[in-house]
Amino acid sequence: AYTIPPFKLIDQNNAEYETSSKAWAAEGSIGLLDKLNPGVSKRAYVIFDVPEGKQYKLKVSGGYWSGKEALIELSPKAKK
Repeated sequence: AYTIPPFKLIDQNNAEYETSSKAWAAEGSIGLLDKLNPGVSKRAYVIFDVPEGKQYKLKVSGGYWSGKEALIELSPKAKK
């Protein structure tokens, strides 16, 4: 099993935001030290506390020692 590396949000000014420190209490969220077995998928929430009105990309990595990273474009959710 591998420890899931941290997720980050990057805004349009390249500021990086870490996941919320309160995320561990939310049902279905990924915790800081959660593990994932090879070949097994997991569906969960990643929770951030960031300013509204900015554009964000999700920064993911292949693991702590892989050196591989990717940015995923995000679309803001429309308010109800």
